Amino acid sequence: MSRRNEHDECMRFFNSSLFHDVQTSNVFADSKTFADAIPTHSFTYAANAYLSEKHLQDFDLQQFVQTQFSFAPVGEVLGTPKPQSLTDYIEQQWSLLARAADVEKNTTLIPLSHPYIVPGGRFREIYYWDSYFTSLGLVLSDKMPLVQSMMENFIELQQHIGLIPNGNRYYYATRTQPPILSLLLQLIIDTSDDVKVSQNDAFFMRSLKAIETEYRLWMDGADQLCSHGDSHRRVINVQGFTLNRYWDDADGPRPESYREDIALAAKVPDGEKAAFYRHLRAACESGWDFSSRWLRDPTDFSSIHTTDVIPVDLNALLYLVERHLAGFHQRLGHCREYRRYTALADDRQVAINTLMWCEQHQLYFDFDTSQEIRSSTWSLAATVPLFAGLCSHQQARQIEQNLRTHFLTSGGLITTLNDTEQQWDSPNGWAPLHYFAAQGLARYGLTATATHIKTAWLSTVNTQFDRHQKVFEKYNVVTPSALASGGEYDVQEGFGWTNGVTLQFAHDLSLF
Repeated sequence: MSRRNEHDECMRFFNSSLFHDVQTSNVFADSKTFADAIPTHSFTYAANAYLSEKHLQDFDLQQFVQTQFSFAPVGEVLGTPKPQSLTDYIEQQWSLLARAADVEKNTTLIPLSHPYIVPGGRFREIYYWDSYFTSLGLVLSDKMPLVQSMMENFIELQQHIGLIPNGNRYYYATRTQPPILSLLLQLIIDTSDDVKVSQNDAFFMRSLKAIETEYRLWMDGADQLCSHGDSHRRVINVQGFTLNRYWDDADGPRPESYREDIALAAKVPDGEKAAFYRHLRAACESGWDFSSRWLRDPTDFSSIHTTDVIPVDLNALLYLVERHLAGFHQRLGHCREYRRYTALADDRQVAINTLMWCEQHQLYFDFDTSQEIRSSTWSLAATVPLFAGLCSHQQARQIEQNLRTHFLTSGGLITTLNDTEQQWDSPNGWAPLHYFAAQGLARYGLTATATHIKTAWLSTVNTQFDRHQKVFEKYNVVTPSALASGGEYDVQEGFGWTNGVTLQFAHDLSLF
C-alpha cells in the first residue's frame, strides 16, 4: 500500500464510528493506545465489521477490539538491574530506545527508512524537536551515524508529507514542531568529519534544501500579508512586522487524545469548537502542550487561544534558522542568498525586540495579537533569544537577573511562574528549556549562572535516579524529591531529551 493510501485509510479510520465509539467508551485509559492500534486485517476491514456487528444482541465492544487489533506494549524501559551510575543507565537506554528502519505495514505509524530513537514510555515513534536534544547525548556517546540517520528520516518525512510532522504517525501529519533542523545540521557539521559544507557533499546539500523547504512552510503566505492583522497559516502581520505563530491545518479532536479533547471542548459553544480544536492543536505544535502561555485565563482551559499568540521562542528559533541559512550560503559562495537571509534575520531581530522585549520587567514575553499587548505570562521562552544570540549584552544580564530572582529554584528552572495543572508550568522543569537557558547564558559569558543551572538540573535528575533507577520526561524542580505531575498523562520514563541534555551538562562540567 502506498503512503498516500495508508494516510487516507488512517484518516477514514479516525473518522469512523468504530474509532469514535471506542475512544468515547473508556475502553482504554489513554486515547493514544487505540490511535496506535495495529489492525489484525486492516482499518477498513475492522470499521466495516463493526458496522455489521455492533447491533447484534451479544455484541461486546471490548472483545471486538481485542479480536480486530493488537497493541504494542507500553511499559517500563528496563536495562540491566541497578546500573552503577546515571551515565551508565543513559548509555544502556540508547539501545533500548533505538528502533531499526521500519517495515512497511498498515498501521498509523509512518514508516521510516533509517534507524531512529524514540523518547520512551507511551511515545513509541520519533518526535521532531525532541530529537535535537536527544542527539546532544548521542554525539557524546559516539553514535553520530544514528544522528545522521534521524536527519535523513526528517528529510524523507518532509518529502512525503510536505512538512516534518510532530512525530511519525499519520495523525500528526497536519502539524510540525519547533524548527530545529538547522540546529541538527549544525550539530552534525560541528561534530563530524564526514560532512563538508560544499556543493559536492550530497548529505549537506540534501539537508540545506530541507531546511529551506521547512522555512518556506513557516513563511507560507507571508507575501499575501498587506496590512496589520493580516494572517495566513503560520504567518501574521503585526505593526508592519511579519512574524510567526503555531498552527495546525486540522480543526477537530486529536485522534491520540480524542476523548480528552471532546471533554475539554464541552464548555465551548458549538460554533466555536473548530477554532478551539485548532488552538489546542497549535499548542501541540509548540511542544508546550499544555501551558498557561496559551490560555487567556490560566485556570480555564477553554480560554486557549494559541493562534492569537506570537511566541517569542518560535520567532527566536526562526531567527536562528535565518542566520544558519545565511551562513551556509555564505560558505557556499552564494552571495545573493546570504544577503537575503541576513536581511530577513535582521528584520526579525528588530521585530522581536520591538514587540516582545518589556523594559519594565526586563524580559521577553509572547505577544497577544487579540489584545495588541505583550502576554502577562512569565516563561522560560524568554531564554531562547539568548540561545539564538539576538539580544544585547545588557538584555542578557537583565534576563540572567530575572532567572535568578524568579525562575531558579533548588532543583532547576520552573517553566512559568504560574502554578497550574498544566505540565508546562510550575512546578515542572524540562530538559530542553534548561539547555536553552544555560547555553544562552554561556553564549553571553554569564557562566556562573549557566553552571548553577546545569548543576541544579543534574542534582534533580540524580535525586530521582537514586530513588527510582530511572530517568524521566520532566521533573518537579520546586520539590526535587517528588515526581513531576500535571498534564494529560503520567510522567513518562526513558527519556530521550533528558538523557541528551543530562549527558551534555555532565560533559560541560567535566563529569562525563
